[in-house]
Formats: sequence, C-alpha cells, structure tokens
Amino acid sequence: MNMIHTHTHARARAHTRVYAYIQVTKRYWRYVAIDEAHRIKNEESLLSMVARQLQTNGRLLITGTPLQNNLHELWALLNFGKK
Repeated sequence: MNMIHTHTHARARAHTRVYAYIQVTKRYWRYVAIDEAHRIKNEESLLSMVARQLQTNGRLLITGTPLQNNLHELWALLNFGKK
C-alpha cells in the first residue's frame, strides 16, 4: 500500500512541475538567469526544453561545472544563449 501511495504522490508532483513550467513559458521575460546551468546540458531533459522556449531579451547561464571537452554539451548551453 505504501508503494502505491508513493507512486501516486510522485506522479502528482510531476504533473505540478509540468504545469508550473507551462505557466513560466507563457510569460515574456526581460532577462533570465539560470544557476546550475549544467542541468540544461541534456537537450532532451524537460528543464532544457522549457528553458529554450522562454521568450526573453537576455539570457545568462551560471555554472561551476566545467565542460568535459564535449562539443554536444557546449552546443546545448550555447543553443540556449543564442535567442
């Protein structure tokens, strides 16, 4: 019974998170700064997809994680900053 409750709670949190992301992308933002920007290096992650949909004048990525000589990771970060 506890496992079912945990699964239901996790699903509810996921739906809430997706709803919040949808609400964020509907607004126009003057500037967006993303701390822990290494989290958007995976272009297929929900956070990365939402971040690329943001309508902004300016974008700033902040990360302490170095790039590991990986052009795909660099492209994912620069792709966010190009808009």
